[in-house]
This record gives sequence, C-alpha cells and structure tokens, in this order.
Amino acid sequence: SASAINRSKQRLDLLGFFSEVKIDTRPIEGRDDQVDLEVSVVERQTGSFSVGIGYSNLDGILLQASLNQQNFLGSGNALGLNVSSGRVNETYAVSFTDPYITDGGVSRTTTISKKDTDLSSLVVSSFQSSTYTAKLSFGVPVTEYDRVFYGAGMEQTELTIFDNSPRVYKGFVEKNGTKNTVYPLTVGWSRDNRDSSFYPTKGVSQKFNAELSTPAGDLTYYSGQYSLEWFKPVTKNTTLHFEGSIGYAEDYDNKDLPFYKNYYAGGGRTVRGYQTSSIGPQNEFGEAIGGKRRLLGTGEWLFPFPGLEKDRSMRLALFFDAGGVENSYDDALSEMRYSTGVGFLWYSPLGPMRFSFAKTLNDEATDRTEKFQFT
Repeated sequence: SASAINRSKQRLDLLGFFSEVKIDTRPIEGRDDQVDLEVSVVERQTGSFSVGIGYSNLDGILLQASLNQQNFLGSGNALGLNVSSGRVNETYAVSFTDPYITDGGVSRTTTISKKDTDLSSLVVSSFQSSTYTAKLSFGVPVTEYDRVFYGAGMEQTELTIFDNSPRVYKGFVEKNGTKNTVYPLTVGWSRDNRDSSFYPTKGVSQKFNAELSTPAGDLTYYSGQYSLEWFKPVTKNTTLHFEGSIGYAEDYDNKDLPFYKNYYAGGGRTVRGYQTSSIGPQNEFGEAIGGKRRLLGTGEWLFPFPGLEKDRSMRLALFFDAGGVENSYDDALSEMRYSTGVGFLWYSPLGPMRFSFAKTLNDEATDRTEKFQFT
C-alpha cells in the first residue's frame, strides 16, 4: 500500500525529531506479496538553549536563559525551562510533557510558572501584574489525525495600577480588587494532516481552544480561539501558505472580563510592520488596551533560500498580513490593518528565528509602525 507507506513517513515527520525521512522498499527473495521497508532518518536538533545579555536605559542589564528539549534524554518526553528578565516580562516557568502515559497515546502536561509583566515601555496602557500559574492538561487521540485536549488549573494575579493608567483599568480594580484567583477549565481540539511539522509543504492544520473561568474563582469569563493553516505546493520547491484565526472573549455572571485577558495584534507573529500589540482600541493617552474580538489572516508564498534549495532549515516568504482587534467583529473588520513584505525563517542551532521587512498598507496617524522585526 503506497498510501500507507506515505502516511508512515508523514507520521515520522510530524514527530518533529527528524529533518529528513526516507522509506525505501526492498523485495524479499522468493516472496511476491511482501517487501522489507528500510527507513533512514536524519535527526535534527530537538533542543534549543539560549542565553542573552543586553542593556536598556530603562531596565539596565537584561538577562534571559531558556532550555527546551522535545526529546529529553532520548525518552520522547518534552521538558521546558525558562528564566527571563527584560523590560516587559520577567518569567520563571517549568513544563513537562509525557506524550504516552497510556499505550493509546494519551499525553499529560504539567506547567508551573510565575510571570511579572510591566507594559509601561510598550505602546500598551500602563499596568503591572504578577501571575502565578499551575496547570495540568491531557491530550487524547480520537482518530489518526484528531486529538482532544482538556485540563484544569489555578491562576492568581496581583495588579498594580498607576496614575496614568486608563479609566477602564482603574474601574476594574475598584470593583474587583488588586488580587484575583481564578480556576479555569480548558478544552481543545486539533486536526493535523500536514506532511511535516518541520518543513510543511501540503496539508491542513486546525486548532480550537476554549477556557472557562469557573464560579469557584473571583472572576468569571470565557474565551475561545480557532485557527487554521493550509499548505499547497505550487512547484517542486515552492509552497502557498494561508493562515487565519478568530478569537472571542467575554464575561458572565455580571463580572468583568479581566482587561489583561484582552486580545492584541501587531508584531512579528500577527501583523508584521506594526509594533507589538499596538493594533486596536486605544485609551485616552493613545495607548493600546486590546479588545474582546480578534481576526487575523496571513498569506505567504514560501520558497527556499537561493542557492540552498536542499537546506530545509531556511525558508523565504513573500507575505500579506491582515488583522483587527475590537470589542465586536463588525468593528474589527472595519478597522483591519494590512501589510506586505518579505520574511525569512531560520531553524538555527539556537532555535527558530523569524525576520521580516514589512510595508504597512493602510496605517493611520495614531498607528505605531516598524519596518524591520525579529522574533
């Protein structure tokens, strides 16, 4: 069965452990109904370790270190450690995933983290927060391509509001206090029939995630997000890539949606050419405050780096991005921002890096733009 052999190759590719997989058939002497399958793989770097040091006149010395290993000690388990201290976020996080706690392929992920956020140096409304999180989640395969996720956790957030913080932030603190604890339940679904997770050229990936903050906590809200990626080969070495997502968040039981749960857009992973999180509603100081609805779309033409057609660690893209954030979908559509440009993706020894040079197409006087971006 050629189709079954091809699917076996795709499943090996989707593990993310290999940069190249080849399956050859070898006839068995004296048998006309059987063949041997010879599988050869090229292992790729499944771990990334990064350290950084810098200087800012706002924060002084900046430090960051992270270790992510998708094949910890050759076990297939994933371990992530992250410590960072920068102008916006100070994060301490540990996560561990066992992809096979049962023979049927049920996975379990445990995450513990602490995150301090100070947005005063961005174009986002000023506030500070400290959030402690503990989560336990499971993934259950239901078909060859589909997987369902569910989990529960605890999240405690302490807020600091300033004199120049917007009125909506001050009103939230007056009503709900500076410290809140929530107990969210999460559910999700994914379907992935791409030919590779490392260098996809065809197939579709879909994801849906929802979160419900239960009445056992101080705040009650819910949110959901659906995203889709589609890859279609055009020539032997080029691929069309389309991606879109829609996000929805709202409160219930007469309690406010926490403003720090709002959606944002702009930056290297959403709408390139606009400053990070700058698209959408603004406060009285011209700073972004995010919104309850978000629409994102991207179209790319992917092709190899010239002269390195066989190197699957580098890829160029001509792209078109679109995105809008508001408190209703009608407003998000009417206030969409667009950009186009050239992108470069490099799976470097230190981990994936993205570079882009973008031109905004319909920016207004209040928008914050930047042509070159790196993530």
